[in-house]
Amino acid sequence: MASKFRSWWIKPLAMYHTDVRHVMLLDVDDVIMKDPAVVRGLDGYVKTGTTFFYDRVITQRRFLTGNDTGKTYVSKLLHEFDYDRFNVSKGFEPSEHMLNTFAFRGKSIHEMDSSMVLIDKQRAGKTVMDIMFWFITEERFRFTYSWGDKETFWLAFEMARYMPVQDDENETAEILYLNGKALIDPYPQGIGFIRKAKQ
Repeated sequence: MASKFRSWWIKPLAMYHTDVRHVMLLDVDDVIMKDPAVVRGLDGYVKTGTTFFYDRVITQRRFLTGNDTGKTYVSKLLHEFDYDRFNVSKGFEPSEHMLNTFAFRGKSIHEMDSSMVLIDKQRAGKTVMDIMFWFITEERFRFTYSWGDKETFWLAFEMARYMPVQDDENETAEILYLNGKALIDPYPQGIGFIRKAKQ
């Protein structure tokens, strides 16, 4: 089994096994322009104990929207997941967040970008971690639900019936999304010094 944990899959495995409470996972190719610890101070992390970032929208029939024996993967997962195994209330009860995702509505094969993931493991709890472990040690070998580890984190929270979402549309974004990489404060000196093109 150890040989199956390379590349992306090391991140959720590290998340599961670490005894660090406040975990921040970063991809090796992330370009960080500011101390990443500031993300722990974001309202979303303070309120929910998680910080996840959305991925780009790609409309195809793969991964989350892929055909899993006649149903889309997300639909089959929500309906047929072994809730009893993890002592989670049984039955199809997706969160409001799940119902509004592009993936659930069949509009994107991705939902989450995992180049930066923050989780307070104490607040997440054992059930979330156990379901995450199930995704990376069992489910990914049954069905390719994700391009790498991307969807593992938020799906573990969803299946544990603990979806700590903080979507505040009135908040000013503090993250710049550029070519699939989340950059924190790309202009730490401000933008006043940046030259502008003249007509």
